[in-house]
Amino acid sequence: RSTLFPYTTLFRSSYVTIPNSVKSIGNIAFKGCSGIENVYSNIKVPFAIPNNAFEGEYTAKLTVPAGTKSAYQSATGWKNFTNIVEPSLVGTVFEYEDVYYKIGENNTASVTRTKDITDVIMIQAYAPYKGVNYKVTSIEDSAFDKNHDDHSVTAVMIPPTIEVIGEEAFVDLYGLKAVYISDVAAWCNIRFEGMYSNPLELAHHLFLTTTSEEITDLVIPDGVTTIGRAAFYGGSGL
Repeated sequence: RSTLFPYTTLFRSSYVTIPNSVKSIGNIAFKGCSGIENVYSNIKVPFAIPNNAFEGEYTAKLTVPAGTKSAYQSATGWKNFTNIVEPSLVGTVFEYEDVYYKIGENNTASVTRTKDITDVIMIQAYAPYKGVNYKVTSIEDSAFDKNHDDHSVTAVMIPPTIEVIGEEAFVDLYGLKAVYISDVAAWCNIRFEGMYSNPLELAHHLFLTTTSEEITDLVIPDGVTTIGRAAFYGGSGL
């Protein structure tokens, strides 16, 4: 409580928020603000600021918009901060080209579901969201079960980045006739978690995206050391 204003409680702020509308920051603007522990910058394109704008306070944590960390780390003045972070987006679900992805750790993503796709489910190797490309490494359990008894989906494209496919990911997609892959070695390394994890179980036919030709004579590439459980289960076209 202030001795000058006995009926007023004074609060000491430990953070400062800089809105995107700010266009410049002057010399020693925040010098001596020793109580600052966090600086939240909403500036999407960081402009150069004086090296002494936050003099003495560069140990505060600087939180910047998603996808801008590298820009801040190279921007004059801002790069003096020793701890620059982006807000965590882990668990965020976003849609890209009719497929929904969930953000995981270390800029990875998993496939959670799709829109009402007909014909071909195209899973991307990298899915962009707010300026960041997330590596798609897994397909979740029951990812496509909303297409119950769906004969309209006839093919699925699996990128070489996929490492795990969850149980019953492709259950009830009885119309599947083709699985497209670009890398046989990557396919051998996929961990299929259980029943209907492998789309070949329903589709039976494996194709190469590079040639659109069916793989009937399978060649395991040099360098492959393991072939995962049920890797070619159901592949009667081989």
